[in-house]
Amino acid sequence: MNKFALIACAFHAAAAVAITPAQVQVTIQGVTPGKGPVIISVYKTDDTWLKKGKAVDIKKVDSTGKNVVASLTLEPGTYALQAFQDENDNDKLDMNWLPPGPGEPWVVSNNAQGAMGPPSFKDASFSVSTDQKIALVLQQP
Repeated sequence: MNKFALIACAFHAAAAVAITPAQVQVTIQGVTPGKGPVIISVYKTDDTWLKKGKAVDIKKVDSTGKNVVASLTLEPGTYALQAFQDENDNDKLDMNWLPPGPGEPWVVSNNAQGAMGPPSFKDASFSVSTDQKIALVLQQP
């Protein structure tokens, strides 16, 4: 094998290792069984965080028990996720006017809380490089 072919093979192998996706198992606790599915949305950047149509992945899981589990396949990088129990099954997190805030059980990664609005991407973000498990507890409205 000539030197060029050897270098090309080594580069190809290194590139394949660098982009190996990780399995992220997300467990959402505090679900009310049978009261609507749990929707988990994954975001990659601060610019897309919680914006409609900007999630890189969305999982909808039936609420058959007090805990639901979803498996995400994510490439190495930084992410943040939001989950909520869609009690009226309308595919969106309903909001309350008074008091202002989510009208359905919800949570974001790191169980981050916002002061006067939603938590920031920075507070909710986590790094993915290998397989991992995340457990979050729904907050009641």
